[in-house]
Amino acid sequence: MTFLVTKKMHPALAERIEASVTGNQRSRGKPKPRTVAIIRIAFFLSLALFFWAVVSLRAAPGRKMDRMLENAQRGAGGGPNPSSAAPMSSAEK
Repeated sequence: MTFLVTKKMHPALAERIEASVTGNQRSRGKPKPRTVAIIRIAFFLSLALFFWAVVSLRAAPGRKMDRMLENAQRGAGGGPNPSSAAPMSSAEK
C-alpha cells in the first residue's frame, strides 16, 4: 500500500492508484502508448505511400507521352527519315 491510498477511498480507485504507481498492467484494457504510437506511424506511412503511388501512376502516362514526343522530334519516331528515304516508284524514266 502506498501513501497515496487511504482507507476511506473506494476500493476500485485505490486499486487503480496502486496499479498506476507500481507500473502494473492497466485493468481497463487500454493499449499502451508505445502501441498507439507504432499504429499511428504505420497508418501515416501507409497513407503517404498510397498517395505517392496514386500520383506516380497518374503521372506515368504523361511521361510516356513526353518520351514519345521527344523521340519524334529527334527523328527516332519510327517513321521514315528524309535522309534515308529511297524513291518510292520502281519505274525509272
